[in-house]
Amino acid sequence: MTLKFRTAGYGGQTLNKTVKIYTSDPDRGVMEIDVTGKVNRFATITPKAFLMTGVVGEKLSQKVTIVPETPVPFTLKKVTALEGTDIAFSVKDTEISGKKAYEINVENIRTTEGKYTDKIIIITSENNHEPLSILVRGIIKSEAESQAEGSKEAAPRDLPGMEKTGE
Repeated sequence: MTLKFRTAGYGGQTLNKTVKIYTSDPDRGVMEIDVTGKVNRFATITPKAFLMTGVVGEKLSQKVTIVPETPVPFTLKKVTALEGTDIAFSVKDTEISGKKAYEINVENIRTTEGKYTDKIIIITSENNHEPLSILVRGIIKSEAESQAEGSKEAAPRDLPGMEKTGE
């Protein structure tokens, strides 16, 4: 019997699962066993997702670092954007705390106001691992919209779990 689990997102954590086993034994047709195991971290990605906000024409960028956590560091075979219409990126090798790492510089290239969502997909040299991904979101405003928001006075409001003070 072979058991396989999807462990994406569980790196560095302990995974607990209950497995049902169906048998032909009339006395024990169904058995449940608990499986526990530590999931090794494949890579540290910082940040895993981000939002770029700004005004049309403003230079917006975000640096993302990927540090392999495998015994033999993997290489990046292919890095692509799912859509690629609003972002551009470059990849370079680097080192972080003495470990091989990669730096991806993501830039907004949208030239009109609006919102977008994209995903950077990274295929590594590890064939038995799913591609890594980084979620990228952007909110690009017109100059007029940005100035109008800047001139509004923020109204005080209650935040959940916060007590009012000074009254």
